[in-house]
Amino acid sequence: DKLRLIGNDNDDNSISYLGEGTVYEQLHSLCKEDELKDVPILILANKQDLSTALTVEEITDKLELDTISDRKWHVQPCSATTDDGLLQGLDWISRVLNE
Repeated sequence: DKLRLIGNDNDDNSISYLGEGTVYEQLHSLCKEDELKDVPILILANKQDLSTALTVEEITDKLELDTISDRKWHVQPCSATTDDGLLQGLDWISRVLNE
């Protein structure tokens, strides 16, 4: 099984959205679900080829990922248009799921 949350980090207006809105709330709510205990989290930080994209550090801060200590998580910078970072993210999740 897999679970997917999608947020837009392509503009400055989404910073408060990520920190206070739907993606943040859903992520932290899902982390409390018993059925999802120990399920790792991979966040693909897409559009890194754009100057307006949030950095890994900004996403980590806005989603308060450092507060999630009951499972492994990783933010992978990537660009779907150039394929940069996508394989590294998939390698990470594959490796973690096989541990």
